[in-house]
Amino acid sequence: MTEASPSDPQPPRQVPEQQISHALMQAARALVVLTDAAGHIVRFNQACVRFTGIAEAHAVGRYVWELLPPESIPSAQAFFQGVAEERLPRESELVLTRHDGQKRTIAWSNTPLLDEQQHWQFVLSVGVDVTVERILTSDLQENTSQLEQLRDHHALIELSQDAITALEPDGTVRHWNPAAARLYGWTSEEARGLNLYDLLHTVFPVSRQDMLHTVRRHGHWEGELLHTTRAGAKVTTLSRLVLHVDNAGKPTSLLEVGSDVTSLKQAEQERERLLEQLSMERRHFEAVLQQLPVGIMLVDLSSRRISFTNARFEQLIGQEVQPGAPITPVLQRLLHGNDRPLKASSPLVQALQGAPGAANQDLFVQHPDGRRLHVWASAAPIHNRLDVPVAAVFTLDHADDRWQQALSSNAQDGLPAEDSVTPQVFVRKLGRSLAALGSSPLEGRLVALLLLSTAPMSMSQAAQALSVTKGALSKVVHEMQQRGDLLVTRHFSTREHSLALAHQMYLRDLMERRDLSAGVASLAYAFLRDNPDLDPEVAVRVRDLADIRAQHALNIAKLLQVRQDAQRREREQHLRDNWDAVPPKSGDHTKST
Repeated sequence: MTEASPSDPQPPRQVPEQQISHALMQAARALVVLTDAAGHIVRFNQACVRFTGIAEAHAVGRYVWELLPPESIPSAQAFFQGVAEERLPRESELVLTRHDGQKRTIAWSNTPLLDEQQHWQFVLSVGVDVTVERILTSDLQENTSQLEQLRDHHALIELSQDAITALEPDGTVRHWNPAAARLYGWTSEEARGLNLYDLLHTVFPVSRQDMLHTVRRHGHWEGELLHTTRAGAKVTTLSRLVLHVDNAGKPTSLLEVGSDVTSLKQAEQERERLLEQLSMERRHFEAVLQQLPVGIMLVDLSSRRISFTNARFEQLIGQEVQPGAPITPVLQRLLHGNDRPLKASSPLVQALQGAPGAANQDLFVQHPDGRRLHVWASAAPIHNRLDVPVAAVFTLDHADDRWQQALSSNAQDGLPAEDSVTPQVFVRKLGRSLAALGSSPLEGRLVALLLLSTAPMSMSQAAQALSVTKGALSKVVHEMQQRGDLLVTRHFSTREHSLALAHQMYLRDLMERRDLSAGVASLAYAFLRDNPDLDPEVAVRVRDLADIRAQHALNIAKLLQVRQDAQRREREQHLRDNWDAVPPKSGDHTKST
């Protein structure tokens, strides 16, 4: 293959669709205004700038009625009151004052734009100057002479930006104004005597015969016509035909007024394409959310109703959630560790009202069948391009899953790649790990052994499995029993002691770390209290130490609360229900939990 020469044609550059939409809107001759549901101006095209004499930057953000004459303000305010109630007149007219002082009649076509929840978010209004049409129609109905009416309004016709054509009753061109000449490409003299619709190869929304029949029957017709210009371009006009008759009721002429809406139609088609693309992207986005291992709920802030939940969220919350449902029943299932429900002042609830987000709140989900699921919850607002919170995302993550993910990358730490974690390896390494945290190695090995045991284990079995004497093991068992870590039962027939972990859990190391962090925090806070004249940098460092230790102690306390309560209840139940249970010796001091 040979290299391309510099003269080879280059592929056309791709113009961003947003630039195309913006250019179409700015190039439209019609007035195009985009407002939010409250009546604030969001977009304001160049035709509006030329009409009002107000720059777009000065119009955006203002209420529409601030730019209207006093007599039009009530109508505009009533219009947006209807928008707030999702009642919108598709067609409306207002008499507006142009920047040069002229009163102009503008016919508006209004379209609501919906948000993701199908609520009205914006209104797109397209205004066409129909002053000439209204004047001509009114005068044509009041006067009997078409020629006199055309003379009275000839200047307006010649100056109009709409294509105005005077026709014979059969559609033959008598005259058209300069705007029609510019739009279609023929001068009035060239078009005179030719049939308008044959000349422009017009495509009708209905047959030509049906259109003319309607004009003869009702005196007028309105609709969109597709014409082909002299240059071969396709143009779409919003055309209005009015029939004039003589005193005897015989048709004498037709008047057609055509507003070029080609750019508007293209913009509408582009808008439809963008809306379809947005819908496809939303479906893709929801499909992605459905695959996430984290529970996701999206909330509409304006209605405080749920717009989306994925399957994982419904699984964690324990019920099916329908779009449009209120969020209160879902929040009522979330509890703190002490069974307290979420308050309105909770950071999670506040985030669902647009406040800053909250992350990793330690909660429990109360399922309908009575089960409690330990979860971590987070919430954050979602802002639009104007930095206004319009939605919120709420996530639930199973606490056990989170810990498993956090530890998965370290699952083989300390083990050669070829080693597997057999029960023997687990007992040995857990003993070493707990010993590093302050327990005796034998205590750690006994904890690992009892964790793997499906039933209480006798003292002899444990001593044999751990390859230690019963005397050495008894000392460790005695200490653990006094702390409440072990449940000990003495069989009457064999006088053998059996051992089991309280609630199949071992919490001593965590409780010690909690107490240690709490002690450090208390010491640091007391130091700050008693030394108010500390150097500011030193005070900041000491306070940071106190804060992080206090938070560490609080997090461990929240983690331990439910499990400590369960251990305590099981110990008490064990002593009540088993006559052969061995209680801690009186006079021994158990460590407070």
